[in-house]
Amino acid sequence: MAIERVYINTYKKGDVVMHFLEFKRRFSLLNEEEKEFIYKLKLKDAIDFLRTIY
Repeated sequence: MAIERVYINTYKKGDVVMHFLEFKRRFSLLNEEEKEFIYKLKLKDAIDFLRTIY
């Protein structure tokens, strides 16, 4: 499967919340302090955070 087709799923099976490349793009815009904050979050919370700031 190509990386473009990989999706990040939440705890609910099949519930697609954000495309992997979109997550990667938004994550790359963060500064180091924000990245450290993201590392401590659960995946769903990290995605919600990225959606709110960019």
